Formats: sequence, structure tokens, C-alpha cells
Amino acid sequence: MKFKYFFTVAFILSTFLAKAQMSDLAEIMGDKKLINQSNIYNMDNSLYGMMLLYSGEKVGKKQRRYEYLILDKNLNKIAKNEFLQRSRLFSETIFHVSKIIDDNFFLNIDYHTTDGIYLGPMVLRSYRKISLKNNKISNEFISKGEELYTIDWERDSMIKVAYNPKKRYQIIPLKVATVSGYLIVGSTKKSSNNYSVKALRFYDKMDNLQWTFSYNEDAIKKDFKKIESIYTKDDLAVVRFNNYNKNNIIGVTIIGIDLATGKRKFEYELDNEDSEFSHKVNTIRKYGDKIYLAGLYYPGNKNRSEFEKKLGVYKVTLDLSGKELFKKHLPWSTVSSYIDINKYAKVGKGYRLSDRDFFIFKDGSISYLSEKYKPKKEIFVYIASRSTDMVLMNFTSDLKVKDVKTIKKARSKENHYDYLFSQYVKEGAGCVFFFQDFKRDKEKKDRIGVLGINKYIHSEYAFEEVPIYSKKNNYTIYPMLAKEGYIILREYNEDDKYDQIRLEKVNY
Repeated sequence: MKFKYFFTVAFILSTFLAKAQMSDLAEIMGDKKLINQSNIYNMDNSLYGMMLLYSGEKVGKKQRRYEYLILDKNLNKIAKNEFLQRSRLFSETIFHVSKIIDDNFFLNIDYHTTDGIYLGPMVLRSYRKISLKNNKISNEFISKGEELYTIDWERDSMIKVAYNPKKRYQIIPLKVATVSGYLIVGSTKKSSNNYSVKALRFYDKMDNLQWTFSYNEDAIKKDFKKIESIYTKDDLAVVRFNNYNKNNIIGVTIIGIDLATGKRKFEYELDNEDSEFSHKVNTIRKYGDKIYLAGLYYPGNKNRSEFEKKLGVYKVTLDLSGKELFKKHLPWSTVSSYIDINKYAKVGKGYRLSDRDFFIFKDGSISYLSEKYKPKKEIFVYIASRSTDMVLMNFTSDLKVKDVKTIKKARSKENHYDYLFSQYVKEGAGCVFFFQDFKRDKEKKDRIGVLGINKYIHSEYAFEEVPIYSKKNNYTIYPMLAKEGYIILREYNEDDKYDQIRLEKVNY
């Protein structure tokens, strides 16, 4: 089973977490093989629940049976159903889910090439719609730009569906104050051909085209825009475009679009080919009548060979018309009294800061979370990559340094990060983030799993370290993101047919 993070643990011996609710997956699903667990979110980013996807037997030469189980945020069973999915040699399918609109969400299906060991590039993304109201799953479909096309693998070949079209389309479900439907975002297989993608489209939930936002109208291969991310809040879409010269990024433009009409509300150029700095937009947030951009900045776009040199942190504040109210860059030297750091974010003994998260809070303050990381080396001998302490940098709304927290943890195993996940809490007033760690237990004379729970709320930082022990040997627990104020722990042992998840409360 493939999971990115795990602990060999099982029972929490701490008053910090209080038992809330448990669900026995082995009883519900038997010994079926779990291949994917995905959280399902509402449009406001609150957690609805989770979908657990299990693989079954092959059906004929081209299909495999799958079964999904949907639980709500309190781990109550909502739905369970089976479906058949294309399955062929030298390809692998990766599943993930969209946000919910009107009791429906999309199951996104990414087809990758594989040589049997290593996962290759994605060749196709298709979709199925799952109804939470009647527990039905639709046939597989894709977007061809102007229409939705239902795939029939008895009739269609992968070459016809995935390889022939020069353009690809991503479907993004969307529901805000006045509209409900989905956005269609286009791209091309070859990056330099994205000048030919000229529109962002919005369809209502009945598949009727409501509006088209045009861009790249006069674009050529040496000068075009490509949509890189879309952030939505209220009736506004904040769309980040990278500006390209062939395959080279030469600037970033932020465009605000009225989701009810598709009309341009503003256009803001963050940087261009002649700017002193280039910017990575790590996060965008809207609170009230202000839009915030924050992230890391680098040498200007003319100096692409030096683009990996992180120079520091920046923040931009816009009003709803796109007027720049605030823009500031803060070099690493401003935090050097808190942490040993050079001008390119190297932090001593071969380590550098590796980005983990960026937070923008409702008072306009920001935090940058990173993990100390040492890349692998192969000079005379092979030295594996490692990660160690977490670093949380906190800044005021006018981008002055509040403090820097270095959160100590043991050095990780080879090619492994310990950071797990995070969530905003208290309506954007703070955040909670989690990481795994291992500590030496003097009595057991062995390393034990530890869950690091970090709370940063109203500019106050608190840390809890929760040791977790196993009732039996070789039991494994996987921490999973839960609803606000909770964490889900899945305890698992294949030999004993033991598979349970429980909801644990985080006190803050």
C-alpha cells in the first residue's frame, strides 16, 4: 500500500487528544485493498468527509472493479458503491476528488504510463461525477473544450481519446454566492503551444455555457499567457497567469474575474521581464475588500539561471479594483538574528530551507513554514538527502518580523520529509500544522513514533508532542487531516485484518 507518511504506532497515551469516534473499515469493507484516501471539501474549504477507494478483481482484459466508501466528517458511513474502470498493462490510474457542488463531486482519474516500477507522465485526465444524494456514479467523461465527451473504452482507444487532441482541458467545479457549475481550463501538450489556448469558460450545472473569458487574443509563440492557478472567494476569481516567451517565464499577471458575468474586474502585473525580482505566488487569500498575495521572491526574470536562489519573502495587498495598496520585499538578513541563514536561504551544515506552506491570516499577517533539507551528494561516496527541523517565520501585516520558531525534530530517513499537512482555524485567525518524528525511548530501547502538533493562533505559538504506542507489534497508524480541531488516525495491520479509523480532538 502506498502512503506518503506513516507511523508504526497505535494507541495514544496522552490527554491532549480525546477519543471522539471510530469506524471499523475491516468490518465495512472486509479484506479489500485500499488504494486511495482523499478528503472531500465543501466550496468554502471546510471538510465534508472522505472517500476511501478499494480495488477489486479484473473484469475481462480491459477493466477492473473498484469500490468506494464515503464517510462524513464525523466518520459516519454515507455511501458505498462499485464501478468498473479501464485497467491495462503499462498504465496506472491515480484518483483524487474535487470539491462538492450541489451534493455532487468529481472523481478525477489521471492515467499515467508506467514501466511496471516507475510512474511515467500523465497522458489523460478523465472524470466521473458522484452524487451524494442518490449514491450514483456517472460514466467516464472528458472535456473537449466546447462539449463534454463520454468515453466508451469498448469503442474508444487511448490514442483517440488522449493522444490525438492537441489541447487538454481541466474541469474545476465551482459554487459561489450567485453561480454554480464548473470552469473549463485549457492547456496544450507542448508548453510553447499554449499561445493557442485563448479562453476560460464557465458552464452551469446543466452543462450550458454561461460565459467565456478571452485572453491570448493576439498571442504568438514568443508572447503568450498560461493559467497557472485560480483562487475563488465570494463572486470573484483571482487568476494567476504566467507570461511566457516560448518555454521561458518572463512575468506574472493577476487578473480578477467576476464569476457571475465573466467580466474582467482588474489586471495587476506582479512582475515582468524587466523587473528587479521575480515572484513565486505561494498563496492567495481574500478577506473582506482586500486581496493578499504572498510568497518567495527571486532574481529578476532576465536572470533565469539564478532563479533557484531564494532571496526572501514578499507580500502584496490589492483592493477589489486591483489597485496596489501595499508591496514589500523582505530579505533573509532581516531574520538572521533568529536563525543562522545566508542570503539564499541556506541554514548551515549543508541544509537549506525547503518550502512547506505559506499562510495569510485575516488580519493581513503572514507566516512561512519550511523544513531544513540537505540534498543528496555523490562525490566520492553517496550521501542520502535528509531533512531535519521545521522553521516557522511570522510577520506582521506590514511585513515586519514578529519572530522565528525553530521546531526541533530528529533527522529524517533517506529522501523523506516529516511535514504532514496543515489547516486554517478560527476563520482564518490561525493555523495548525502537523509533522511526524521519532524519539528514542529509554525503557523500550527503541525509537517511538511521535506526532508534532503545532498551533499558531492570534500570533501565539504552542506545540504539543504526542507519543503513540502500539498495543501489538507491527501495527501501523496513518495520520490524516480531519475537520477543524480534529485529526484522523487510521490504525492498520494486514495480517490481523485490523483496519480502524478514529477521530481525535485537538485542543486549542
